Amino acid sequence: MEVLWRGDSDSSQLECAECHHTRLTKVVSRPSVHRNMSSKLAGLDPKYDKMVERAVKNTPEADPNRHLGKMKPFINPRPLIEK
Repeated sequence: MEVLWRGDSDSSQLECAECHHTRLTKVVSRPSVHRNMSSKLAGLDPKYDKMVERAVKNTPEADPNRHLGKMKPFINPRPLIEK
């Protein structure tokens, strides 16, 4: 049988549902902790950040000038407002 019992509550009132025995053995379960994104990121290994930076740096998307070759020069641009 399983009973959810919090440490701050009275354990003397707990009993087995089948035999009504009150001498129960306590088995401690693992605690559940909710972590937000900032606490997850804080727990990352700093070596992981450096590894990601190196990997991203070597990709074509990381080049800041990658779009300059695709641009066309402005030669005799039309005015935005025609009179």
